[in-house]
Amino acid sequence: MIRAINFDDFKKLQKLKTPGSFHIKKLGANSGWDFWYYCPCGCGQLGVLTVGLTKPTRLLCWEWNGSYSEPTLDPFVSHGDHWFGWLHNGYWNAV
Repeated sequence: MIRAINFDDFKKLQKLKTPGSFHIKKLGANSGWDFWYYCPCGCGQLGVLTVGLTKPTRLLCWEWNGSYSEPTLDPFVSHGDHWFGWLHNGYWNAV
């Protein structure tokens, strides 16, 4: 289990590359958010997901509980071909 740590500053997120850390950026009035994160496995790869408080209408998107301290995403997250799991109550859990 890896703790998901929110960074308000995107540049600091990019500088530290902490596994499981994330930054959320609003896309538009009704477009949801970009959920930027570093892969929880520690490989240093940056990923981005489209999230919303209800599942956005985009094809690839996730429902987010709105929490910056204990985020939950639904459904699961698959990062590339090497990490698969869930972000639930602020923790990344691999399968």
